[in-house]
Amino acid sequence: EIPSPCLVRCLTPRAFEGPVRAMAAFAPPAAFSEPERKVLLCVLDALWADLGEEGARQLAAAHRRRDASEEELVAYARRPASACGDVIGALEVKVGSSPAGDIAELHALLRALASRAGCLALTGRRGPIYRLQTPAIEGILKSWMSSPVGKFREIGKAFKLLVGVVAMGAQPGQEGVNWRAIGYEAPDVVALRAAAQSPGSLDLAACRVPSLEAAPQRTLAGAGGAAPPDELVCDCVIVGSGPGGAVVAAELAEAGFRVALLEYGRWESADERECSELHAFRHMYQEAGNFFTKDRNLTILAGSALGGGAAVNW
Repeated sequence: EIPSPCLVRCLTPRAFEGPVRAMAAFAPPAAFSEPERKVLLCVLDALWADLGEEGARQLAAAHRRRDASEEELVAYARRPASACGDVIGALEVKVGSSPAGDIAELHALLRALASRAGCLALTGRRGPIYRLQTPAIEGILKSWMSSPVGKFREIGKAFKLLVGVVAMGAQPGQEGVNWRAIGYEAPDVVALRAAAQSPGSLDLAACRVPSLEAAPQRTLAGAGGAAPPDELVCDCVIVGSGPGGAVVAAELAEAGFRVALLEYGRWESADERECSELHAFRHMYQEAGNFFTKDRNLTILAGSALGGGAAVNW
């Protein structure tokens, strides 16, 4: 049964203050102190380590491919996490878009591992952890991941998630240093953007709420900078533009109802898409891809953009 009509009041800037801080796409990067950076690099290097010359040659021999030379595979096997591009920069962007509570917990963990007492409590060895040899850190990571204590397992999983960003990710517009070795071909962004354009493409930029994408002192504005109406009269409101909400909204609109479709995420035009995980996570995924079950056992990659999950799963 459709209510008729209903009134939608435009939210004031004050009402948006909470969502503004929560929107991952516009969260500022995290800032790691020098001791925290040392902890990150030494732990990630233990997770993604240099295999040594003999180990690298064995890996190259076991995984020969036509599209990568033996030397490229050897270089890949000998490249630790700290040598995979702008490691700290990538982590600061990724972590900065996490929920505030998770960021605070990570800072507390890194500070503890950078101190003697904190490292002793968490690892059984006097710190800082970055003064330990790589084999010792590898042993600590193994003990965390197999620990009967859930909090220790969470610590190990957190570092595993971070090393994936470092080893296999890339900044927008750049190619990952390990992509060629694993047989991943960088996408042709120009061709993909062209393919996404069609005569029927809609420019939905006017539907954005600029106040959510601007600096703290915000004003609501619509297309052309004109202020939107204070009230919208419609027959029904659909919250969420994913495969469910979008279909319902379309069916109702085709049936002649006046429909307001609300979406928390933003619309990404074809020209704005970078074909980069780092960019897509920040702009098109809930909590920038930092959305997990409580025990960190499962990462939930849920779309948060106009189109919902259909915008990222197609």
